[in-house]
Amino acid sequence: EDCAKPLEVFSLPDAVDFLCKVTKQQDEEAAENLVEALHCYPLALAIAAAFIVQNPGTNMAKYLALFECKKITLQQKEMALVNKGVLDNYKETVKTTLELSLNEISDLAIDMLNLMSWLHHENVPSSLLINWLAKTGHDPDFEFGDIISTLKQHSLITNQADDRYGMHQVL
Repeated sequence: EDCAKPLEVFSLPDAVDFLCKVTKQQDEEAAENLVEALHCYPLALAIAAAFIVQNPGTNMAKYLALFECKKITLQQKEMALVNKGVLDNYKETVKTTLELSLNEISDLAIDMLNLMSWLHHENVPSSLLINWLAKTGHDPDFEFGDIISTLKQHSLITNQADDRYGMHQVL
C-alpha cells in the first residue's frame, strides 16, 4: 500500500503574500521571482524567509541570487543524481535553501539538528537535548538557549507543547 501523501504547495499569490509578510519586504516582483524559483514549496519558503530576516542586508532579490549560485554549485556536484532523476526539484529546492541556512549556523547547532533528525520529528524533549549537550562536553546552561534560538530563527525547528521541539519530517 502506498502511504505517500501528495505534496502540498502554496498558490503563487499566497506564497508571495507569505514571503512579503514574513520578511516585511514589499517588492512583489522580487517575491514572485523567488517564489517561482522555490516552486511555492512551504518548507523552502519558510527557510528562505528566515534566512532573509536573519540577514538584514539580504533582500529577496539578493537571496534569489544566492540561491541560484548555490543551486548551480550543488547541481554540478550532483549532476549524475539529477540526470538519473534521483534528485527531483522538491529535493533540490529544499536542499539548496537548507544549505544556505546551514552555512549560517554553528557546527554545534548543526550537530543538534543531526541528533534530532535521528529521533522522531515531533516532541523531542528539551531534557534529551540538554543531556546530549552535557555529555558532549558543552555547557547546556550557556549554549542550549542560543542553539535553540538559532535553529528556530532559521525555521529549522519549532516549539511544541511541554518544553519539546519538532522539525519538518523532510529534515
